[in-house]
Amino acid sequence: MVQKHAGVAAAAMACCAAAFGQPLRDLADQRAIRVGAAVDPSHFSETSSGTLAREFNQAESENAMKFGQIHPGPTTYSFSQADAIVSFARAHNIAVRGHTLVWYSQNPDWLINGGYTAAPTFADPAGPHRYRSGPLRRPGLRVARGE
Repeated sequence: MVQKHAGVAAAAMACCAAAFGQPLRDLADQRAIRVGAAVDPSHFSETSSGTLAREFNQAESENAMKFGQIHPGPTTYSFSQADAIVSFARAHNIAVRGHTLVWYSQNPDWLINGGYTAAPTFADPAGPHRYRSGPLRRPGLRVARGE
């Protein structure tokens, strides 16, 4: 439902900007504001990537930067989709906004069914803060803001 409304809003804004002959991102840049869209790197080869690059000055990952995608196993990390978003954004001078890292319905099975309790989490000296200074703060992953 949210994606449907976001798509309609993005299309309406793009059409309005086209009617004035000026990309929406130019109007936003003139006013020092960000106008963005949720992105999925699997769509970068489609014509929608041209619209994204032309009309928006900010991108936010739909799911590629959520916990299940980035940390699929207890000792594994996968940044390929997040890196694709950052690479596309850099190539088109688009700011990247990080999305919710942990979401109730998109956590990996190893976390959900791992039998974890609160005690071991807080006994870990890094605890939940390890993601602020650990694997998510790595060279090349540049996110302007996060939720």
